[in-house]
Amino acid sequence: MKKLLVAALLIVMSLSLLVLVSCNSSNPAPAEAASVTLAWDPPTTYFDGTPLLPANINFYTLYWGAAPGGPYPNKLQVGNVLTSAVPNLKTGTYYFVATCTSTTLAGAQESGYSNEVSKQIIGVPSAPANLR
Repeated sequence: MKKLLVAALLIVMSLSLLVLVSCNSSNPAPAEAASVTLAWDPPTTYFDGTPLLPANINFYTLYWGAAPGGPYPNKLQVGNVLTSAVPNLKTGTYYFVATCTSTTLAGAQESGYSNEVSKQIIGVPSAPANLR
């Protein structure tokens, strides 16, 4: 059974903050959500050094959590792409890792975790109230 080597997960992160402001006085607080975009290099070899063909890569999975080094209770399977956004993040610091799943003679095999990257999401203040 061959294990995969996931190449370095790059810190190509872009943060976009979506703020929805309502003029309805019964709902003055905005809803907030942030998205972090991650990018990575594909693995080119199995753990033992034999070549990994791009056609054998099935998909990547992003994992994240609130503590460095894990656990990573959240996951998003993103397909066979080299960049993906993690949506709907609230204020806080998040730690991300990626894995690669590839087809081998033994079936689908998931690699170990890539290196970890982190991103802090900054909160947005509430909207002013009682505008006159």
